[in-house]
Amino acid sequence: KIDFHGEGGVFDYAGAILEYEFLKPETPEDWSLAVFLGYSIVLGSLDAEGPGFRNKYNHQGKAIPIGLKADRALTDRLTFLAQVGGRYHYESDDLHPEGNDVFFMTEASAALIYNPFDKWAYPVLELVYRGDLGSYNSFEIVPELIVPINSNFELKGGLGCGLADDGEDWQARIQATFRF
Repeated sequence: KIDFHGEGGVFDYAGAILEYEFLKPETPEDWSLAVFLGYSIVLGSLDAEGPGFRNKYNHQGKAIPIGLKADRALTDRLTFLAQVGGRYHYESDDLHPEGNDVFFMTEASAALIYNPFDKWAYPVLELVYRGDLGSYNSFEIVPELIVPINSNFELKGGLGCGLADDGEDWQARIQATFRF
């Protein structure tokens, strides 16, 4: 078994995603639905470790994330968010367990977001699946914190913990969201 580490991202690369909300809630009980499409690319190398060796892996990769998001307020303090979609990977250094350079990785997640009274930050608990529904299946639990800077910009950070043999054991996540 070879373990990969580093900031280059194994399957989750740095990128930009455009999201369009096509169903906006009219009341707090209504669902919000959005579609998203993006582009991501590897920015750095990875470290590869195995029995008796450690080496630099000049990781290459590009991906196109696509999917659907839904959210709804469950109470005045708790919001449910779900996402389903995936990433079309290409030029990926054969990182897929079956050795493919081009493949689709399914992604699904469900999260609960707590809305505190002062709203300076929102704690989140997210469960994430990433896999091909076959030879690679990763499950993670990710506690996160969303910090809104203003109505058009927010920062999100979290620490993911792997729950299965596939995927990362631990990961740090950061995200910046701009609304226009």
